[in-house]
Amino acid sequence: MRTLLFVASQVTSIRALSTTRSSWRQSVNFDALNQLAFALRRPQCLIPHLSLGHINEIDFLLLKKSGIQAICFDKDNTLTLPYQFEPAPLVSVAINNAIANFGYENCVILSNSAGSTLDDPYSIDAKRTETAIGLSVVRHKRKKPDCLDELLSSLKLSDPSSICVIGDRLFTDILFAHRHGMFALHINRPLSLHGDNLFSIIIRFFENRIYLPFWRTFIRISPPPHPIFSSLLFAMKNTDKVSDVTS
Repeated sequence: MRTLLFVASQVTSIRALSTTRSSWRQSVNFDALNQLAFALRRPQCLIPHLSLGHINEIDFLLLKKSGIQAICFDKDNTLTLPYQFEPAPLVSVAINNAIANFGYENCVILSNSAGSTLDDPYSIDAKRTETAIGLSVVRHKRKKPDCLDELLSSLKLSDPSSICVIGDRLFTDILFAHRHGMFALHINRPLSLHGDNLFSIIIRFFENRIYLPFWRTFIRISPPPHPIFSSLLFAMKNTDKVSDVTS
């Protein structure tokens, strides 16, 4: 009952928050909806390898040493406030750390808003994001989790397992990573609800408060295997940096 009351209160208050033109303009992600049956049959594909509260908690040097070659960032509520273009407060530190360890050419943004031919057909938002953040935004026809080819082409890589996907959504970012054998790093606390898409807010609440705790804590399922997972977990334990790792 408390959960239902909380969701109801969130929906009521968030209607007033989700007023920006961009948040309502974003189209429904049918690619993700088409993958829902797959995800429900294979719940491990929505379990991240690593889950952290904020992007500044990521040790990019450790990812590099473990074998990761490139970083794929989500945009909204990972790098920026929803449907904004400037990096959120403190996020610039993490972006600079990623660039210092991987280089500009190996750090990209893959967003279901900016760079999508459905929601950003003239790349206006993608260009504004690139100017504000300083990283390339991948242009793509299909949304996550179905735009691997565009990501590999942007990074000039052929092996998806060498990429770390960083994002706040299980049904898009984490599913995208697992469907294609990439390392899945989940940011479990949104930067802000203000201006976010109402549908996204409700789904994120379900993902983080219900779905993930149920499967990971009560059922204790593990994410799909990844080549660097064991070595990264070992390194994090030895450096006392384990925060929320699914083992």
